[in-house]
Amino acid sequence: MSLQIENENSLNAALKSNVNLFLGAGFSKLSEDANNQTLPLGSELKDELITKFGFPEHYGNLNLDQISQILRTKHDEHFMKYLINRHKVKNFSEKYYNLKNISISSIFTTNIDDLIYKVFFDISEYYIHDLSLRGPSLSSGYAVNFVPLHGTVNHVRPSLTFSSEDLASAFSEDPDQWHFLKQKIREMPTIFCGYSLSDASTLKVLSDKFGNIGGNNAKWILVTDLRDEVVDFYRSFGFNIISGDIEDLLDYFSRVNANKVIKQNVSSTSIQFPDEKIPSIEEVQFVRPLHNFFNGAKPVWSDIYSGKIAEISHLDKLIDDIDGNNNSILIGLPASGKTTMLMQAAAYTSNEKHKLMADYMPVEHAHQIVQKLNGEPAIIYLDQLSDSVEAFNFIKNKNNIQVIATEREYNYEIVSHLVDKSGCKLRNITELSDRDRQKVYDSLPEDLKVGNMKDPKMEGDKEPSLFEMVDANIKTQSIKRRYRSVISELNSKYPKLAKLFVMICYVHMTRAPVSFDMILSFVRSEGYGIDDIQGLIEQLGEFVVDYDGPWVDTEQDHFFPRSSWVSEVILDQVPQELLKNVLKQFHYNLSPIRIARFDVFQRRAFDAELYVRAFKSADEGEEFYRFLSEKYDNPFIYQQAALFLAEKRAFRRAFRWIDEAIRRTGGRVRSIRHSHAIILFKANIGADEEEENVRETLDKSMEIIRDCYFYDKRKTYHVVTFAEQALQYFERYGDEKSKEYLRTGKEWLEEESRKKPWHRNVKRLMVKVNGALLRVEG
Repeated sequence: MSLQIENENSLNAALKSNVNLFLGAGFSKLSEDANNQTLPLGSELKDELITKFGFPEHYGNLNLDQISQILRTKHDEHFMKYLINRHKVKNFSEKYYNLKNISISSIFTTNIDDLIYKVFFDISEYYIHDLSLRGPSLSSGYAVNFVPLHGTVNHVRPSLTFSSEDLASAFSEDPDQWHFLKQKIREMPTIFCGYSLSDASTLKVLSDKFGNIGGNNAKWILVTDLRDEVVDFYRSFGFNIISGDIEDLLDYFSRVNANKVIKQNVSSTSIQFPDEKIPSIEEVQFVRPLHNFFNGAKPVWSDIYSGKIAEISHLDKLIDDIDGNNNSILIGLPASGKTTMLMQAAAYTSNEKHKLMADYMPVEHAHQIVQKLNGEPAIIYLDQLSDSVEAFNFIKNKNNIQVIATEREYNYEIVSHLVDKSGCKLRNITELSDRDRQKVYDSLPEDLKVGNMKDPKMEGDKEPSLFEMVDANIKTQSIKRRYRSVISELNSKYPKLAKLFVMICYVHMTRAPVSFDMILSFVRSEGYGIDDIQGLIEQLGEFVVDYDGPWVDTEQDHFFPRSSWVSEVILDQVPQELLKNVLKQFHYNLSPIRIARFDVFQRRAFDAELYVRAFKSADEGEEFYRFLSEKYDNPFIYQQAALFLAEKRAFRRAFRWIDEAIRRTGGRVRSIRHSHAIILFKANIGADEEEENVRETLDKSMEIIRDCYFYDKRKTYHVVTFAEQALQYFERYGDEKSKEYLRTGKEWLEEESRKKPWHRNVKRLMVKVNGALLRVEG
């Protein structure tokens, strides 16, 4: 059979750099003893021993461990002699020589045969260094560490062992050996081969001692029995599955070229790219309790290097993309772990390339990085893709650069038509599998998690996200309720402090940092001095953190809330009057020249959804939008003002603003035309039928959305709106035309679902549209 390998790119990368082998009895099946008999598997050896030592037939009900225990007490000398003769290798397949093609660090084995000695005796590329005899090798690139866990026929000390009980007792007798084994397995990827379901007890002992076998590195197991229950058992240990037999695997090794890539000098990355370099574990100075992370704080490098944050299956797939030299884009809902996974991938992948990370990159800086690299290989990890689309498109087409980017699902939909997706893997990491959910629960600090794991209640067939899983399984209030209490208390006791905190959250929502100068300008009208501001910042304490990214003025401090998600939770919970006052004070007091990343800031700073919460009155909100439109030359302010007024049901005024937005953009911006259609629909879907042209106007809205769908690359955006409006249209009219809209919506939703099976809104609307059609068509 041909091999089928999960995360094959990562396996290939491991075989070419450094890998451990962990060998069971099945590994030696292509070898023979002096009597030309194939070396036995565990079950075969048991049958031989029963026959050889004359046990009654019913002893066949015992397993190998139990038969061995009896023989040690009754026939120990003869038993050992038989084992030695039976496991001394005389002949073996030449395919074992293919081991020379892979880069092996260590070989661990529960076999007692001498096959590995015989094979490596004829291999000039490496030599076997038996740690049980010689201790560690001293910096030899040609030595392969060899650890026979059950002893070996080459040196029986004091006797050969088989059972999982023997293995477990060895942990107690020589704990340092097992610490060494644990360290080696955690240092690099490991391939387990030659094990079967009958070796479950051995794998269980290893798992109990090492935790998730393999630590932060990938691990594979060669499997010939592909029944679902068997594969699921191996997956419970965190294994990737290689389906095939040992002959297939050795053939696969023959096609591997383990000539190692010359590693870049790590210090050169630090010198050339001090702002973007990824710190090593030794360089991480700041360490904080993991409670901060699980309570909603943005991940820091000490969290990542702690090894205590769950490594979910999406991470394995991402690392496989990286090892396959693929460019990748991770998308997901807020707080789904995108930044965390990006940092985990950056920390766990090899140092054979320059590794750089940024959360914002102008295209000019991308040009500078390319020039500095001068053709040297690099991986660039780019958080918040929508702010750096030009840079992404530029660097992804450089042969020496690989780019891994993240973005929120909604933001990605908005800019996806601008992103060069050719040759990119797109992965949505929002939903967690059963096994991932268990990992997340297990990773929670004991004093923080609830007694028994709870699965969050989800709509339909949705699976929970990382945040939803954490929030459902911590003892404290839900994160949203907790921050609602925080902002209410701040506002009642320390209103000036609350105002500053909300301002910082508002700016961070736009993905811009808050500088000391911005704070000074914001509070200028209240008579604050520098010392007063320092005092306010100190009072906010852990709610804000220093920002030291490259795109700020290094002469002054900059601040962020704990995370982007926390800033949005705060803005969602903040009292209406406080939010309104912050928005007005900010825009009245600050000039654009004060705002770092102003180009990024203004994309989100005028969002109608936020302003609907801030302004009760349509009149007051419109007046403020008028001020904004005069201060900032931005046609999208007109679009957002129109959407704001539509939500306030001031449709006549909304049309004036959206018409002006269309005029200023020459009708070329389809997102503005889309907004026009939404306003048309909202203004008329509830209108009396007697009013002039109601249905005609609704049809016009549907046609605008249809036109946007066909001529705009952002299909999902238009499909969702079309389907939502089609459902409302059907509820109002229920005639053939309304059914036709539903059928069109269904067709488009099915197409989007094939392309984006993870999209929750598409799934939700498919259920509703299908239900509506089922009611009328059967």
